Amino acid sequence: MTGRKPLYKLCPVDTFSFIPVSIAAAVFGGVTIWLYLKDNGIMFFTGALTALMILIIIYSVYCCIFVKLHVFEDGFYYKKGFAQGKFYKYSEITEAAENQKHNPNGSVNYCFSFTASDGTKYDFICPMSQSDGIDYMIDIIDNQ
Repeated sequence: MTGRKPLYKLCPVDTFSFIPVSIAAAVFGGVTIWLYLKDNGIMFFTGALTALMILIIIYSVYCCIFVKLHVFEDGFYYKKGFAQGKFYKYSEITEAAENQKHNPNGSVNYCFSFTASDGTKYDFICPMSQSDGIDYMIDIIDNQ
């Protein structure tokens, strides 16, 4: 969407989640190097944890860059991946709902579920801190 500023920008990953995972990856990476220098076999375990954390960081960056929902006054732009975006007018949405998804760690994500006029159903998960944009869209769609 060029030339227009969205009212809300929603991303499925909270941007503050990078900080603790990055710190943990740096600590485990340092421990892995230290264990390697000491010729300790536990380095494979800590190396695997470091690799897992790096994969989580890469996935989070991918989601923040390529998976988004920009909310405008007349509709929203839903980008579900690299070069897979579409603008939906609120009149093109036949059904919209807000769901809550509870994670095993106790956190709650809000999910904006909507059905386009062609019958395709979509789910967009975003952190609770971004639920204002979901509430705004549902209010507009319900009042049409």
